[in-house]
Amino acid sequence: MHEKRAKLYWMDYLGTLQQVQKGAHGYAGYFVNSVLDNEFRHDMSLEQGIVAMQKCIVELRTRFMINQPNFIAKVVTKDGV
Repeated sequence: MHEKRAKLYWMDYLGTLQQVQKGAHGYAGYFVNSVLDNEFRHDMSLEQGIVAMQKCIVELRTRFMINQPNFIAKVVTKDGV
């Protein structure tokens, strides 16, 4: 049976595959996963997702040791990027 929805998976360095609801990668993931734990909802609108992403950026600018002035975000839908 094929489901008509997107899925997100996480694969670790040993090749273990796990389905997840949200994800942040790299060293910055240690900082923004707590924000995503608080903000993520299954029924989020695009606007709510953008607000959550902005909170992640605020968290990175507060705690991350590297100053990254610009971020690029892309919205992925069934119609493309």
